[in-house]
Amino acid sequence: MLKTGLSTLLVLFASCIAIYADVPPDSGYQRVSTNIVIESADDLADFRFFLQSGRIVKEVEVKKGEQTVIHPLGGGAFYGSGTLLAVRAKDLSSFGSDNDAVEKAVFEGGIPDIIRLVDHRFTRDVRTSEASVFKDSVYRLERNKDGLVTASAVTTADPIPEHAPVTAPFGVSAGIGKIGWATIIAGCLMTLGLIVFGAMMFRRSNQKV
Repeated sequence: MLKTGLSTLLVLFASCIAIYADVPPDSGYQRVSTNIVIESADDLADFRFFLQSGRIVKEVEVKKGEQTVIHPLGGGAFYGSGTLLAVRAKDLSSFGSDNDAVEKAVFEGGIPDIIRLVDHRFTRDVRTSEASVFKDSVYRLERNKDGLVTASAVTTADPIPEHAPVTAPFGVSAGIGKIGWATIIAGCLMTLGLIVFGAMMFRRSNQKV
């Protein structure tokens, strides 16, 4: 009974993710994808860089004088945005070569003085007539007078923010829209799944009495 309940809940959860990820743009809009491009003329070897997106943290390599292109860590709305982070390498020395433990600690915020450099939307819905002007965002990483890392925009993916649809978090048009309705449906499915699971657990506990 417990296994059946868990299986049902997992199926409902997967359905919710699929609904949210696969909703097409509204009429007159086009979904565009843009990456993060980072460059630096400074030697930043005493820092390590990470992209956090969804429930994933992945280390990003930054080399002096070279550009690094950062792609989304997955598909769908769940990975439609990400944050570039910087951490002093010395603050991670206790983890040794265990990169999985490092990424877990960064995700959980268990590292002191994490620097939030860039918040980026990898996917967004924009007017079809304006889709061609959306390009990758380029940021220059530099060391400031305090020895910390900062990021300054060279070019941004959103060249016409006053015209682009403004909603949170991943870009939909005004009003509830299709993603809004999909989110409502997904929430209902999740609630239903929890109710079913709870009923199964209650019935199982009564059978034991």
